[in-house]
Amino acid sequence: MSSRSMLRDAGTLSSTRELGEPELGFLLVCSADFTTAEGFGPDIKLTRTQTIMQGASTATFGTSDRERRTERERTCVMAPR
Repeated sequence: MSSRSMLRDAGTLSSTRELGEPELGFLLVCSADFTTAEGFGPDIKLTRTQTIMQGASTATFGTSDRERRTERERTCVMAPR
């Protein structure tokens, strides 16, 4: 299963770029994603190949539930302002 989402810049990306520290946004926001996924249970696994915070044009990630044998892929792009 695959889907596409539009993200609005909540300010973190713009703010960290303005500071000249775009990697800070990844460390503050994106790095918590794997810990958050673990909080849903031991059967949930998150995979991610790239992030907008790290300069990619899209953020691609997927989740799988080992117990239910389901997978979901998602691509997120920044919505135009």
